[in-house]
Amino acid sequence: MAAAFGNVHGVYKPGNVQLTPTILRDSQTHIQDKHSTGQNPVDFVFHGGSGSSATEIAEAISYGVVKDGDSLVVLDDSIVRGTTLKQSILKILARTNPARIVICSTAPQIRYPDCYGIDMSEMGKFIAFQATINLLEKHGKNALVEEVYQDCLTEMAKPENERRNAVKKLYAGFTDTQISEEIARIVYPEDIGWHGEVEVIYLTVEKLLESIAGPSGDWYFTGNYPTAGGYSVVNRAYMHWREGKIGRSYDQLPL
Repeated sequence: MAAAFGNVHGVYKPGNVQLTPTILRDSQTHIQDKHSTGQNPVDFVFHGGSGSSATEIAEAISYGVVKDGDSLVVLDDSIVRGTTLKQSILKILARTNPARIVICSTAPQIRYPDCYGIDMSEMGKFIAFQATINLLEKHGKNALVEEVYQDCLTEMAKPENERRNAVKKLYAGFTDTQISEEIARIVYPEDIGWHGEVEVIYLTVEKLLESIAGPSGDWYFTGNYPTAGGYSVVNRAYMHWREGKIGRSYDQLPL
């Protein structure tokens, strides 16, 4: 049952959405008393709650959205850095003590920087990139990190219209599933006494392209940029990460 208890679609400013989780509690109690059932007889679906506190959301979930031992499936529009997922969302969800939490991203793994309006330029902050670096270390392939850096230097020495994405080589040795599994290990909530399983599932690039007719703006995921400047940005972004620099890689480029 998807019960209404204060969700407002399209209103995200904190304070605009006032959840009333006790509606769920009272509904469970009423049904339990009237029909002599066990505790929390109704399975509720939680949707929305933007701008509400973590305490309100956790309380709402506790009134029958998730029961001990359940598998909890959560949809997210994208998982870019994973910081909020690890530090907040998963810790809140784990309070309901599910056996498994499955995070489903409706966007593919974001592996490459953007330079066309959305400020996602620091490659080292992307969780898919972090997971790949971890996998290279675990598989004894650390030498590839420097090899790709040298390839980026080579690309940047070429005329702009001849440059290509040298960073693709970094991801080539691993499947989407391997990277997703490593992402799940990175975001796993620590020091909260919960020992369930976390699984992270991303939409595949293939499914994305099937669902969109015409240009899909998929360079975040594929590294296939529509302009020569995009290839300059991705190579420069990797160079910045390797050199320990922070900031937008395209600030120094004549785009």
